[in-house]
Amino acid sequence: MTNAPESGRHQPVAVEAREEYRLWLRYADGVEGEVDLSDLVGRGVFEAWWEPGFFEKVHISERRTIAWNEDIEVSPDAMYPEITGRVSRFYGIAVRVNYREGDTPRFHARYAGAEATIDIRRLALLGGKLPGRALGFVMEWAMLHQQELLDAWDRARRGEYPGEIAPLDGTDGDGDEAATRSSEFDPLRPVAVEPREGFRIWLRYADGVEGEVDLSHLAGKGVFVVWREPGFFERVYISAWRSIAWNKEIELCADALYLRLTGKSPEDIMPGLRNGADRA
Repeated sequence: MTNAPESGRHQPVAVEAREEYRLWLRYADGVEGEVDLSDLVGRGVFEAWWEPGFFEKVHISERRTIAWNEDIEVSPDAMYPEITGRVSRFYGIAVRVNYREGDTPRFHARYAGAEATIDIRRLALLGGKLPGRALGFVMEWAMLHQQELLDAWDRARRGEYPGEIAPLDGTDGDGDEAATRSSEFDPLRPVAVEPREGFRIWLRYADGVEGEVDLSHLAGKGVFVVWREPGFFERVYISAWRSIAWNKEIELCADALYLRLTGKSPEDIMPGLRNGADRA
């Protein structure tokens, strides 16, 4: 997506950087919304996004592309379907319907950087993954709106706007209730991370827990030898799968760090483990 050609059909008129490598876009036809670009972070030229403040430099170039500099450009046409295909949003889960020739009727559900593809007719998982309770909410919603999803798919197939479908429980997915439910089904989701001196990181989780974790015992060992390169440790970010990462090869389990931070045991945060042991 570098050195993109001049945008064709969909002209962007405004762009803003949002948290967690998301962009808000508005087009000349009035369409507006957010696009999640976190999957690109650290890949090729997009490694530059790790630099503090770089992602916020986004702008519309003279060629009407979405750009950060002369080498990093993204086609606004490529992001338009991501926005127009969205049919619903609830509890932090975004659902979209995008038609591609040859596909079976399907929809895509995205939550916290993870995405799953669902067969509309069979209500079966075709690919990807979501946190367990998030997937449960998606399936519950899909059963309630199966015919509406098929109608939306048919409209998308004809090149029309797929329309909107009521969210689960009648919420709009962006209010306080959505945030509460989102935290309830994924309370250990990391929402912020910052590097600190001495190979320490500060973390905050969706349930409000926050604090520092000392990782100095790993520095210089195996793949973690790169942490000693100037500036590398400071590249820490939350990956699309909600691990604590520096690149695709160096990731730490956010759940394990939560246990270290709180001093809790796996049984404390997953009572089912204790119950299973009691029955054994």
